[in-house]
Amino acid sequence: MPFGVLKLDGQGRIIGYNRLEEQIAGVDYSTYLSHNFFNEIAPCMDNPFFRGRFEDGIAEGNLAMDFEFESDLDPRAEHIRVRMLNAGEPNAYWIFIKRL
Repeated sequence: MPFGVLKLDGQGRIIGYNRLEEQIAGVDYSTYLSHNFFNEIAPCMDNPFFRGRFEDGIAEGNLAMDFEFESDLDPRAEHIRVRMLNAGEPNAYWIFIKRL
């Protein structure tokens, strides 16, 4: 896949990832399984625009959205396209990240 993939639970804890995301982010996600993505890995995404959309989609019962995101706090997220989806199993959600 030409993009990073994260699988989070409803609280934002990491429950899965792909190797490309690990390489691009420069993070050994195996050491962060069950850790909170927003608080511990990507605080630049811990805001209403990113995390808020994630939480709102879960609360509405249908996480399905696409948007672009830019951060001046973290060069790994300078300009990305994001897709968030239900993972098709209880309490599991996909976040697909493509660096632009």
